[in-house]
Amino acid sequence: MLFRQIICTALCAVSLFSFSIGGSAQGYTQTPVTVSKDKVRGSDGKIYYSHTVQDRQTLFSISKAYGVGIDEICAANPDMKLKEEGTKKGAIIFIPVKENAPAAGNENPAGSNVAVKPTEDEETARPAADKTGVATSTVPAVKEKKPTQQDYTVHTVKWFEDIEDIADEYSVSVEDIMKFNGLKTKKLKKRQKIRIPSGPVSGPAEDIAVEKPEETKVPETDRKPEGNENEDNVTFNRKSKVNALLMLPLGASAKPNENSMDFYSGALIAIENLKKEGIDIDLSVYDVASGLPITEERLASSDFTIGPVGRDQVGKVLEMAPESTGVISPLDPRTADLVGGHSNMIQAPASTAEQYRDLLKWIEEERRSGDKVFVLSEKGVAPSSGMTLMNGLLQESGLNYSQYSYAILQGREAVNSLGGLMTRTGVNRIVINSESEAFVNDAVRNLATLIFRKFDIVLYSPSKIRSFDTIDTENLHSLKTRVSSTYFVDYNSRDVSDFLLKYRALYRTEPTQFAFHGYDLTYYFMKHKSYYGKNWMNCLDSDISTNLLQTDFRFVRNADGGFTNSGIRRFVYAPDYSIVRVR
Repeated sequence: MLFRQIICTALCAVSLFSFSIGGSAQGYTQTPVTVSKDKVRGSDGKIYYSHTVQDRQTLFSISKAYGVGIDEICAANPDMKLKEEGTKKGAIIFIPVKENAPAAGNENPAGSNVAVKPTEDEETARPAADKTGVATSTVPAVKEKKPTQQDYTVHTVKWFEDIEDIADEYSVSVEDIMKFNGLKTKKLKKRQKIRIPSGPVSGPAEDIAVEKPEETKVPETDRKPEGNENEDNVTFNRKSKVNALLMLPLGASAKPNENSMDFYSGALIAIENLKKEGIDIDLSVYDVASGLPITEERLASSDFTIGPVGRDQVGKVLEMAPESTGVISPLDPRTADLVGGHSNMIQAPASTAEQYRDLLKWIEEERRSGDKVFVLSEKGVAPSSGMTLMNGLLQESGLNYSQYSYAILQGREAVNSLGGLMTRTGVNRIVINSESEAFVNDAVRNLATLIFRKFDIVLYSPSKIRSFDTIDTENLHSLKTRVSSTYFVDYNSRDVSDFLLKYRALYRTEPTQFAFHGYDLTYYFMKHKSYYGKNWMNCLDSDISTNLLQTDFRFVRNADGGFTNSGIRRFVYAPDYSIVRVR
């Protein structure tokens, strides 16, 4: 009963809580606003630009770039409370299309109110306007000769569109589009150009000039990512409904699992933020601490499930769930082997191998002529699985390096020997290939000693080094340590600050790593499903919205199964004792 009261209180608090942030920012630089090329027809029948808000873009700078008033933008997005809460990075907002609006793709400096004059071609290609002055096209019209029978707009088919989507977009019938273009079937090809009639089509089809699809080279940015075989069946909906499951070992019948409760608390804030964006969510939460109280029917009716956590339970859910229901493993790296053979399996945590690969790539990016690379390891110790993995990736990378092994008891002898191998004119780039806290601590201490002997040394490490309590953090700063990690929270981020304020106000405590992760996973997958519609999994490896509170999601489809995450964050222990994210 107490557990239910806690959950109900949290849900009520989330649904009722609202806040605003004010204050002046010092040294704040706005991001220039690029006028979007994408246009959509709103539910009111008017045409709008679809603008994705970038970091440090304000409502004021966006309004000036598009040449419209702030009040007009707020009125076009009534569900987003822009006046109260401002713009959010990654949010998609509608901008009214003005007759003298800037040409799409032009960049206006933040705060500039100078409209961009369209080029001659753009002026010629401007869509026809109706009696209200609103353009009837949702995309820029191509310079074409109009037929005498009827006005039209030329539309270039995008990879996610079918003919029904286009008909809805222009408020014309499918039959009229087919008749006007002489189409025998509803099937369209990507980048095919079709004419959209301005009204009902009259007269026989043979009297209407038909344009053949152009053989146009597809730009790299428009190419369909590898693995999306069902491109022609993909549908796109900015705000389609999300039906999801959350399975966590909450431990409601005994002592609650604190990590799971933190994860759930973060997820609740994500859901509240998504609701403010106008996304309709149906979420069912299951406590799986003592079993899997889920049926095949419930799984089949869901878009995806976040969880369960343990490998055995994830395996059982995969056996029950149809391929159309995504199974997202949220925390356990040991579930990665289930990706093979299950097309609906999504491994959310990036693997240790991805961390190691990124480290070696980082060394290659920073290495200069005259530098030396050393791999340190402990002498006389059987290699662990992590050490074996690193050795394999070192060989695979082709990196030119020197191996140096020593025993902890060698002490000063090891320092002198290693110093004799190092360069004094270039940078000595070091990797410690060990999972032993005692050895890593000793190696870091020895490298710091060599710093005092005027050697230029940079240490490259996976994130595990942060969990070693015996290591003097000052030494990590002296070594300008580079860390590749699956998780890193940048507390200078505005999104992180917003989350902290909400979390503290709701739960009167600080969020843990699990709370951040609960927010990231819930927000990312629900937003992704809402944005891409029923075939969201086919678009998973093409999503570019990856920058969240503590995680980056860059999913790659496995050749024989589902998806793994290759998103890795980089941060540096700077000499001024700050820790700075660099990617």
